[in-house]
Amino acid sequence: MKKKFASFILILMLSGCIGQAPAPVQTETPSPTQTPSPTPFDSSRQIAELENYGTSLGLSQEILQILRSAYSGGKASEEYKALVKDVMLSISKIRERYGNYGFRVLVTKRVMEDMRITDEDKNIIIEYEKILESNVTQTEGLKKDDFTLEDGKQTDLEKSYLANPNNSKLDEDLRNYYLEEIEKIYPDVSKELKKLPELSTSKVDKQSLEALEDIYGLLLTAKPYKNYNDRFKSNIPKENETWEAFELMISGGTPDSKDYSYEVPKYNTKIQALLWIAEQNEFKKNDTLAQSIAMDNGLYITMGDEQVRAAIYKDTNDLLKFFRDTNMWQLEKDSIYLKIIRWKQKFH
Repeated sequence: MKKKFASFILILMLSGCIGQAPAPVQTETPSPTQTPSPTPFDSSRQIAELENYGTSLGLSQEILQILRSAYSGGKASEEYKALVKDVMLSISKIRERYGNYGFRVLVTKRVMEDMRITDEDKNIIIEYEKILESNVTQTEGLKKDDFTLEDGKQTDLEKSYLANPNNSKLDEDLRNYYLEEIEKIYPDVSKELKKLPELSTSKVDKQSLEALEDIYGLLLTAKPYKNYNDRFKSNIPKENETWEAFELMISGGTPDSKDYSYEVPKYNTKIQALLWIAEQNEFKKNDTLAQSIAMDNGLYITMGDEQVRAAIYKDTNDLLKFFRDTNMWQLEKDSIYLKIIRWKQKFH
């Protein structure tokens, strides 16, 4: 009996049921307090706040849209919001003190590029405003309030022109100046512009003169490809696209009379279409939309009569306005099409 009991005890010991300290109670170690993840930056709320602030300053919807687009273009942060608000305040002060002269070009070109307004910018506006204000009756023929400011500076010739806008000799001198500056950037563009009926006569229409300066401004931001194969890459920089658009306009813009059984223009009709658009609109930086409309309509100028050309003159302007308004609407609504484009740019 004792042997059986001893064997039973041995079995219990080997099985761990007795002779072993009870296992410690496992308790969960309290985890350190977790830092809550930062609240995602609410871009839409911040943009709404900026719009309210801009409205309180009396800024127009056009300016608000420009600043809103710049703000929502990937720089959403509290620091950037403060910067935009500072720019808004600077704009309102400039307009209040110095009027609207040169205002549009400042906003669309300077502010969109670096989101700041320098003392140099302000001085340009002050000087420009003085010239125009002293010649209000003479300068009424100028359609654009930023004429001569495309390159962000004013030469003595430009200042003289603004002070004496009815001097036909200055019209001719200023036309030649812009053509010479364009020739330094892209000689073939200057060569084709000189052939256009709007610019080839001694007397230059002020509207065409302003348009010529706009084309000069468009070329200032254009850059050729460093290597030929760069044009086949994805996400091509806009300045390269602008240059390539000029190349396409030059290479296929002048009609060959052998291809037609009737008389056709002996100049580049795509460049002429671009001039027509510039006469009625202000180009944006690297405005490939305006260039594409000009390229599409050059052929119709070649094939059409005067009645058709008059219709094209109006239609190119209407088409550009329609596409720009559509783009603004898509930005405001954060269109799915824009999201797809941004996705493709990110992953391709």
